[in-house]
Amino acid sequence: MATIGIAEPDPGIRNLMKLVLVEEGHCAVELQLAQPQGRVDLLIVEVTDHTPQNLLQLADSLRRGYPGVPVLFCTSYADLARLAQEQFLFEEILLKPFSLDELLAKVNHLLSATRRMALG
Repeated sequence: MATIGIAEPDPGIRNLMKLVLVEEGHCAVELQLAQPQGRVDLLIVEVTDHTPQNLLQLADSLRRGYPGVPVLFCTSYADLARLAQEQFLFEEILLKPFSLDELLAKVNHLLSATRRMALG
């Protein structure tokens, strides 16, 4: 079981993510990105401000606030996804709209990779 922080502004999507993750045996908590809130094993983050500068600031802020925690970046903006991928800003990117199976596959991949790294 992992603790997964979700920073998704759309309550419908956020609640659906929480439901699916809890059904998979994880603890899903809502986060406000402005201030780190406890220990999490994975972050799922949606960006609503469609500017490259804010994306770079977000990546930097997450690295400082949640050091070593992998980030699954969700966006409906293809240009932001491309920038995030080109700059290696986040561990994984999920372009909206996505299926729940795609979400779970990305989450499981990131958690497995993190466990492998911890084992050395």
